[in-house]
Amino acid sequence: MNIRPKTLSAQLPQDKTSAGQTRSDQKGIAQVWVPAGCFQMGSDPKKDPQAQPNEQPQHEACITKGFWLDQYEVTNAAFQQFIVNGGYTKRELWSDAGWKWKGNRTQPEDIEDFTAPQQPRVGINWYEAEAYAKWRGGRLPTEAEWEYAARGATGTIYPWGDFYQIGWANVNETSVGGQLRGKTLPVGSFPNSRSWVGAFDMAGNVWEWTSSWYAANYYQQRVKNDPVGAERGELRVARGSSWYLDPSNARSVTRRDRPFVLETVSGIRVVSPIQ
Repeated sequence: MNIRPKTLSAQLPQDKTSAGQTRSDQKGIAQVWVPAGCFQMGSDPKKDPQAQPNEQPQHEACITKGFWLDQYEVTNAAFQQFIVNGGYTKRELWSDAGWKWKGNRTQPEDIEDFTAPQQPRVGINWYEAEAYAKWRGGRLPTEAEWEYAARGATGTIYPWGDFYQIGWANVNETSVGGQLRGKTLPVGSFPNSRSWVGAFDMAGNVWEWTSSWYAANYYQQRVKNDPVGAERGELRVARGSSWYLDPSNARSVTRRDRPFVLETVSGIRVVSPIQ
């Protein structure tokens, strides 16, 4: 959400007691502090009956440096500033593959009913997400950083706990007696879904691009310190699920392999690392 948070933090909180401290970044976007720490990454089928093979084995992962994370998914209003400031014309923001893909494009694809200012920006592919993050002075999170920010050291299945709560996220709840809302909602619409660091909508609304290449068997490597994902691949990992899928997909461990496509279910959240 392109708003100024109530509390402005120092640039570098020093301890875990400051988890969730807020600031505005250089573009005026609200962010929360995620301190360094370790957690159990992936699913334990003894605890989670919906555990999937690509989420196993569960293993310890450590994020060795704290980072700032967008408190909300990037909104249409926030992304519009990237467009207005020439983001689609600045070669330095784009990878070689992204620049080649972009061609003559000067803006993303707008999709009817998904363009309100405070709805999350959709209709963008991974290259656009990467360029936007660089324009912000940051980058896309790794899937390990994303999962840690969503569930923390306690390892809850959802950001708020181990059981889905009807009405706590924008997902397709028809399988559990709830509703299908049929589109994204303004970011921050579900305060009960905040993660341990105060990040909103890490379950549902839109899938969020990460920087990690997808490999179904990546967890077998049991990388402990700052896992970044597979060395190469054809698909990127997206996390957090969307308004379209059922609650099982909104678990904090769900790994989705997504092609470089334009659609109504993929969005962005930016990391601003401390150098």
